[in-house]
Amino acid sequence: MFQEKTGKKLLFGLLALLIIIVITSCPVTGTETLISTGTFDSNQVNPSVWGNWVVWEDQRNDILALGTSDIYAYNFITGEERRLTAADTYNYDPSLYADKVAWFTIDMNDGSYHVIIYDLNTDLEQDLYSTFNTI
Repeated sequence: MFQEKTGKKLLFGLLALLIIIVITSCPVTGTETLISTGTFDSNQVNPSVWGNWVVWEDQRNDILALGTSDIYAYNFITGEERRLTAADTYNYDPSLYADKVAWFTIDMNDGSYHVIIYDLNTDLEQDLYSTFNTI
């Protein structure tokens, strides 16, 4: 039990460090572009930018107010917006590095926690780490 909690803390700590490195290394160009619209109650938060891409956490599809959120990506060059998640999950804190997006997920059905990596070039998703809620 102790090793599992220590491993979780280490994994989440390393991912948090990656997020900080990515955020502090992104150049600012001074150009403002509207990339997504939402309603007053649809939060769009936690952006991460790398190269031609930005990713963020978005609650526009949480029409039943269950607390779910999705991860979206937008390409500044092509103008393409992609929804990277499509399940009854709470997806949060996306981080972008090159063509890879990492985020945390809590499955609302079974309470399991996951760390997901998504490749923007191949559209392949990989579950790097998962655990079930023991409460």
